[in-house]
Amino acid sequence: MMEVVTPHRLDTEHKRFSIHPESMFFMNGLRAAFMKFNRQYPYISGLGFFGSRTRGQEHEKSDIDLIIFSDSSKFPKRTKPLEDPYFIIETFKGRLIQAGNGIRIHMAEDDISERTTERCIKELAASRPRRIFDRIVGIDPKTNLGVSLLELSLASRFFLAVGDDIYRSRKFILDKLKTMPDGDRCWKIIMDALAKIESGSRRKKGNHRQYQEYPQTIEEAERYFLIRSYQEFLPAESDEQQLARDSSLRERIGWLINGLLLNPR
Repeated sequence: MMEVVTPHRLDTEHKRFSIHPESMFFMNGLRAAFMKFNRQYPYISGLGFFGSRTRGQEHEKSDIDLIIFSDSSKFPKRTKPLEDPYFIIETFKGRLIQAGNGIRIHMAEDDISERTTERCIKELAASRPRRIFDRIVGIDPKTNLGVSLLELSLASRFFLAVGDDIYRSRKFILDKLKTMPDGDRCWKIIMDALAKIESGSRRKKGNHRQYQEYPQTIEEAERYFLIRSYQEFLPAESDEQQLARDSSLRERIGWLINGLLLNPR
């Protein structure tokens, strides 16, 4: 059985994250939607959460920042139009919006296939121009996190995440870096990018202290990131919690309908 990390442990043991109960409530719905789609479409590989709602800095109108991970190597070779992987991923985005119960969700995408990941690692090691990877990794070019899109692609695999394939991707990255003469240097670049993204310093000042204990070597990273502690960071919903979430959605829909009736265009 996979270890379940409670909100309390996120605050006190790992110290990287501080998730308020309301954010936990919404993120749980997104996790459930992912698990349902992943069973039917294994190439939808995981979700990575970042932003103010993982730092405890959100306000009432804060969105949920996440990355949808897919694995292009698992795409079926031949499909009907409505079963095309890109169509399914767009459908999945719509399902996440529904599962968010009215909370705005900012979504990016990334391909975590081994082929694309290996190309990213080689590009990082060579320090070549990264323009071509702006298209390959599939992450919104408008994202302003203070890091390059290439660094974001690799660092995002180490976000607070859901999905078995995320752990496989982490291990693949670390195994590749171990074979490289400058692997530790490349790893430090990835961790520096992760620290910038998770501190949120580029967007908003706050009382959240920047986490200082990111692993600085590949050996440390294997002990830190390949454990299952983050796999199910959101406890499974009970029937009562599911009912409460559904009631919240119906209530939000009711507010929307009332607003339209009272303020017709």
